[in-house]
Amino acid sequence: GRAVRDRSEPSSGTTMELGTPRDNAADVNALDRNPTRPNEIYRWHLSRQYDQHEGSGAKPVNVVLYKYVSAGGQAYLTDIFDTPPATNPTTAPLSDYAHHTRLVWETKPDSTFSFRSGWRIDDAQRLIRVDVASKRYLTGTAGPRRQVRKYHLTYASEFHKSILSSVQVEGRCGGSEDDAS
Repeated sequence: GRAVRDRSEPSSGTTMELGTPRDNAADVNALDRNPTRPNEIYRWHLSRQYDQHEGSGAKPVNVVLYKYVSAGGQAYLTDIFDTPPATNPTTAPLSDYAHHTRLVWETKPDSTFSFRSGWRIDDAQRLIRVDVASKRYLTGTAGPRRQVRKYHLTYASEFHKSILSSVQVEGRCGGSEDDAS
């Protein structure tokens, strides 16, 4: 794993950790690695991001966690959790984070593969839905997250290549707001 400080604004205090979070080296889902030689890493993805303010005693605040699933040797972003409780921003369970974005993938009919990394990596997934859920702070933080919005992606079937043809937005009008995560 490797941590990289955001250099775009030196005074911003934003830290981005790529590959593995500093405090959890066992979490390697944000890496594209050689399946037969796991020490060979091709790509590091963002695993955690946070603000590091002087007055906070070097305690990360505004933590954002990124979770991935590996398919065909490639990491696909599946979850983004942000805004943990201020009392324990680095140790809070994921259920305590105020916001959750879930990305849902499907196998695409026009999958490809590459050996650019030195081993085979399949590009076989395409994004079909994004679910956004948040906690209601008017009733307290202990409650479940509620669905805020869903984005449904549709691809044109008349082309050999997956080409996005529409994005349908679903809001909270009617139905359940509960997020099953």
